[in-house]
Amino acid sequence: QVEVSRIDVLSRPKPIPPGHIEDRRSVYWIDRPPPTVGPDGITKCFMNQHQLQLVKVKALHPEYQGDRPTPIWAVSLGAQNARPRPRLSVLARPKALPPDYQPKRS
Repeated sequence: QVEVSRIDVLSRPKPIPPGHIEDRRSVYWIDRPPPTVGPDGITKCFMNQHQLQLVKVKALHPEYQGDRPTPIWAVSLGAQNARPRPRLSVLARPKALPPDYQPKRS
């Protein structure tokens, strides 16, 4: 008897139950035909009222102040010349791969 792996079981498609009546060709079924190219070679698309509302620019809050000072400040020389502590260097190392890891072959 051949042993079937868990991956093989999960990769099989779900069986269609008996008596199933397919009412749509696919999940991409549409209720109207897609727009077609006009005689001038341009496809013309139109938006409904809801879409037109969504594309409008959102109004700013009345108390918003756009000219606030920036939070940027100069970096001190001490901070620019600082050396990291050993613990920080350990934490900054990239995560090691497991010993049995094999990269995918292309």
